Amino acid sequence: MFWNKRNKEIIFVHFDKCSGCENCIKACRHHVFTMVKVNDEKRAVANCTDRCSQCGKCIISCRRRAIELVTQMNY
Repeated sequence: MFWNKRNKEIIFVHFDKCSGCENCIKACRHHVFTMVKVNDEKRAVANCTDRCSQCGKCIISCRRRAIELVTQMNY
């Protein structure tokens, strides 16, 4: 049977919750995250979401619960 998957989960960082601790970068073996500097504060950004294997290590490593999987709608 052929399945047309319309929805896909992608990794998302809540910028306002991120403390810039870099735990997600250390936990991710696929190099999904990079750090950016905003108003002299570091924040994580998931800029390579296509590399994500959805293992959840970054979510577990984040003490501020700033990372989650969200559903991306594909039409």
